[in-house]
Amino acid sequence: ESFKEKDVELEKAGIVKLVGPDSEVWLGVPLFVKNEVIGAIAVQSYTNPNAYTLQDQKLLEIVAEQIAIAIERIRDQIDIKTNEEKFRSIFDLSPDMVNLINQEGIVLDCNDQVVKQLGYQSKNEIIGKHFSHFFGDYKPDAAQFLFTSILKDGFLTNEEFRLKRKDGTEFSAELSSALLKINTEENQKIVSIARDITVRKQHELEITNALEKAREADRLKSAFLANMSHEIRTPMNGIIGFAEMLQESDLLEEKRSFYANIIMNSSRQLLSIINDVLDMSTIEAGLIEIKKAPVSINEMLRELQGFFFFFSDEKNLQLICVKNLD
Repeated sequence: ESFKEKDVELEKAGIVKLVGPDSEVWLGVPLFVKNEVIGAIAVQSYTNPNAYTLQDQKLLEIVAEQIAIAIERIRDQIDIKTNEEKFRSIFDLSPDMVNLINQEGIVLDCNDQVVKQLGYQSKNEIIGKHFSHFFGDYKPDAAQFLFTSILKDGFLTNEEFRLKRKDGTEFSAELSSALLKINTEENQKIVSIARDITVRKQHELEITNALEKAREADRLKSAFLANMSHEIRTPMNGIIGFAEMLQESDLLEEKRSFYANIIMNSSRQLLSIINDVLDMSTIEAGLIEIKKAPVSINEMLRELQGFFFFFSDEKNLQLICVKNLD
């Protein structure tokens, strides 16, 4: 079956559409781009059925290869342009500070956020300077070591640094960087993204302070409860001890009144302790109100001496209190 008869069958089947007069012979080779056939290149002779040889075929294959290379380059250029447009959109519209830096650490480009957050008027004040110029209390040698690490490892993720504004003030920032290889190893760039974390640092400090206050309140509560048994036991012993002494039948009226007064004072002390327990929530909230009032030191010493006299007497101890305050 000749190629003409084959063409007629393909046309009848609706697979191809023949245009122009039939040729006596044609020679064609496929176009390969990245191992994919994207088309073909062909030549035809309308007069000589023996017009093409094997050498013509090899020549046509060379031509097809060169055409395929040209098509691939055009596609790559289109892809590069498309990617550049996407990168530029992300670069310009990012709410973070974005810089493009070369292998020497020189800023090649930056977005408007860099200009705004560092307090400059235009990109021209930033482009052309070494990146370490914008670091705060960061040593140049350490900055260079960081830069070398990015070139070596290819990335840097969420590192905290101090950045310096034009007016010299500093702020905390979180920095991430990635190495971009463009065409050749010599044409490497670093894209750096920085985010102001001042507000976040303030929140972290507030949380830390709140936790510290909570720990302090817990410590105070533990100390309070540890002393509670002693604080309760002391007035209770006074109440019980002097109540027993009041039962003595031969007790003088003066002493009976004195002991009853001690019981009343001990009861008030116990009530005060109970109120302190009930006011624990107020203590934890740090809302304790300090009330200032005049105090008679001599009277306080007299009450304490009377309170502990019973206990010292039981242990055959002499309790002496000298009141020299006027």
